[in-house]
Amino acid sequence: MRKSGVVFSILVSVLMLFGAGSPSVFAESKNQLVTIGIDYGAPRYYETKTVSWKEGMTVLEALQSVVPLKTELYGENIIVSSIDGQAQVKDEMGWMYDVNGKMGNNYAGKYVVSSGDYVRWMYSSPKL
Repeated sequence: MRKSGVVFSILVSVLMLFGAGSPSVFAESKNQLVTIGIDYGAPRYYETKTVSWKEGMTVLEALQSVVPLKTELYGENIIVSSIDGQAQVKDEMGWMYDVNGKMGNNYAGKYVVSSGDYVRWMYSSPKL
């Protein structure tokens, strides 16, 4: 019994030394995520995934880390042409995104996300 008490004391000391007992450590790591929502349109479903956020991460990099996709060059920029096999239909349907409810104001490869952002990809008509 005495030996297990010593082991427990050592374990608690090690955890305290490395900050595992600090609630702020857990809160910080929890907020270091970006959430990706993908609306495939009918008849497919809506899917949500999370990715660990990194400084300088773009909307495109976040998406690439959670789902297979295809891209195309559009001038000097990159556009998403297919997400998980759901391909754009030229002039009819395509992939658009918003960040925290606001439409992206740049190409996905240039829009830098922040920790805690929610990026929603939608398969829809550009005519809407």
